[in-house]
Amino acid sequence: MSGENYLTAEARARVEIDRQLHACGWLVQDRKDMKLYAAQGVAVREFIMATGHGRSDYLLFIDQKAVGAIEAKPSGSPLVGVEPQSAKYAAGLPANLTAPCRPLPFLYESTGDETMFTDGFDQVPRSRGVMAFHRPESLARQLRLWVDDPDAGSLRARLQQLTPLKEYPARRSTTGCARSSYGRSTRSKGRCCRTARGRWRRWRQRLQSSRRAASDPRQLRLRLAGYTHRDLRKCFKTTVEVGGVEPPSFDFAAGLL
Repeated sequence: MSGENYLTAEARARVEIDRQLHACGWLVQDRKDMKLYAAQGVAVREFIMATGHGRSDYLLFIDQKAVGAIEAKPSGSPLVGVEPQSAKYAAGLPANLTAPCRPLPFLYESTGDETMFTDGFDQVPRSRGVMAFHRPESLARQLRLWVDDPDAGSLRARLQQLTPLKEYPARRSTTGCARSSYGRSTRSKGRCCRTARGRWRRWRQRLQSSRRAASDPRQLRLRLAGYTHRDLRKCFKTTVEVGGVEPPSFDFAAGLL
């Protein structure tokens, strides 16, 4: 039987937290072996805070600066109500440590099975469940955003700065075909869609609408207006009876244009 089975519940939770931190790109160290230059993100176990603030289970460093803390709890423990304890660590950073801001902005409470996260850059900081710990480069990016704009250090804060969306009326094509949001034509008022088949169908409907179209050259000239020779040649490949008679030949129709 492995030695891990003899650990206490909180110790087993810390083993799982260590594994998750390694998977997320953090280098986990003990306090006596602390080397902040070994990686961009370093998590130091059992870090002693300022007087009256206890001992943080994990203190998080990014680019040699303290940025957050993790409070570990045994598996199965409810994390509701643990946030004030991690907030105590955030305010109790020793004076000899460098930090981009005080109190520390990134706080976690975890059992190894469940993890809660509090972003101090939110306008109203509050804990929320997360799937895993953030990677060091992700938190470093949030810090850079906060340095550039103190009001845009978190996602929730940036969402509050979005400009309102403008409302535009629905666009309608010249043939009466309404365009949907996916760019496809929809039928409107019984008119054909703007496709090649629709163009030939409309031309034949125009030609069939009057008995005089085949007999009166003037009417045919008006109905053929706007069509090129290529359009007419394609149309005349099909046999369409107009008013009970055969349609005019292509040469006859093209000569009227």
